[in-house]
Amino acid sequence: MTTPTDLLLIAETIGSRPQPSFPDLLGAAGAYTAGSGKTARVLLPGVDMAAPAAELATDGRDIFTLENPGLDLPNPVLAAALIVRILPQIRPRHICLPHTMRGIQIAAALAVHTSKPVVTGVENISRPGGRLHFHRALFNGKLTAALAVPDTGTIFTYGGGRAPADGRTDDKTGRVIALSEPATSAGTDCGAQPLGLSREPEEEAALEEADAIVAAGRGIGQAEKLDLLRAVAGILKHSALGGSRTACDAGWLPYSRQVGETGRRVAPELYLACGISGARQHLAGIKNAKTVIAVNTDPQAAIFNRADFGIVEDLTLFLPVLLEKYKERIE
Repeated sequence: MTTPTDLLLIAETIGSRPQPSFPDLLGAAGAYTAGSGKTARVLLPGVDMAAPAAELATDGRDIFTLENPGLDLPNPVLAAALIVRILPQIRPRHICLPHTMRGIQIAAALAVHTSKPVVTGVENISRPGGRLHFHRALFNGKLTAALAVPDTGTIFTYGGGRAPADGRTDDKTGRVIALSEPATSAGTDCGAQPLGLSREPEEEAALEEADAIVAAGRGIGQAEKLDLLRAVAGILKHSALGGSRTACDAGWLPYSRQVGETGRRVAPELYLACGISGARQHLAGIKNAKTVIAVNTDPQAAIFNRADFGIVEDLTLFLPVLLEKYKERIE
């Protein structure tokens, strides 16, 4: 049995590799350990995790591996069941998962099994007066709440991005510790079994490799207005059309075009947000965008806190003017 763990970071994996949400866990580690003398360890559940674990251990963290054939594909129900079984070997005080659909599902299940309080959508961690506080956004990012949580233990999901200090305690290589789940009659039958993954590489590349993205939100009102956004994207080099989760939920765009924490994380030179309120999960997806321009009729929209340039106007009035001025410039 290992020594107790202050903070356990549970990574998402697919195909024997940590997923793009992993840097968020490093951000949680940095925010949690900064100035506290605490340490963070990582749990990699999946298959064939020895190589990625050894690579991550070079940052000085201890890496636990938990292998099971059923974890080759995303299965949060099975993952939670297996993690519960090995927690006594790690003895974590706090447990952190990425703020993704899988992360939230596993966090909820672990909270039930451990009786620890759960907080989702944490964006920052502080210790005023030595008391642990989690900070999360409310009302689509218009307000931020500071929640005092017990230092005796919590489960939380984190989506605040990588912090300047990432939780590394020294320059030594951490240990890789392979965990074995206790013998149990439960096996791996948890009621659901993923059969495969469907990928759309061309559309992924269009968003993640685009120099400019024109994105639609619920505020555009109807799918027909996408033609106007496509026209604007057409005047920009290496551009793509994206959307918020609400735009994709409405069926205006396929989910492969979704930008945000549960969609694509993008880093274009220009991000033009049209009718997007600026929910926290969407802002997490564009935090690496170089220049953000927002068009919204609500002057209090949270997107303006992230935007480099903001236009408070109906996009059906602004975008045609933009197209007209562009045509005048090239003629």
